Amino acid sequence: MASGRYKFVRDGKNVTGFLSANRASTDALGALGAWSGAQSDRGYTVVIDEDEQLLADLSWSEVDSSAGPDLDCECFKFGLSRIYVDP
Repeated sequence: MASGRYKFVRDGKNVTGFLSANRASTDALGALGAWSGAQSDRGYTVVIDEDEQLLADLSWSEVDSSAGPDLDCECFKFGLSRIYVDP
């Protein structure tokens, strides 16, 4: 299994985030739920849940070549940016 820690915040260049009535962390949970639900070998654990950010440990199969692009797509839909954090 591959894994990584990511911070999710509002994307200042995506109007979708500005129009959302949710906190950034709530939208990040929505994006992660959609991402992990698309493949059975994807998962996440929330490390920090604050209004303006969500920090989570993600895991996925090493053969899941669509894990990154799918997460990018979900982040875009929810108006988020993801930033890799060195644990």
